[in-house]
Amino acid sequence: MWTTDPMTQNEVCSVLRLFHFCFSIPVLTFTFLLLPLMEVVIQCIIHPMHSLVE
Repeated sequence: MWTTDPMTQNEVCSVLRLFHFCFSIPVLTFTFLLLPLMEVVIQCIIHPMHSLVE
C-alpha cells in the first residue's frame, strides 16, 4: 500500500499540513477567548486572598 512515490508522499504531507492548519485555528481561537476569562478567574481568586492577608 505504501509506496515511495514522491507524489503520494507529497499528498500525504499536504493533507497532514491542511489537517494541522484546520486543527490549530480553533485551538488558537479558543485560547484567545479563554485568556481574558482566565484573567478574570485569577483576579477573582487572588483578590479575596489579598484582602484576607490584609
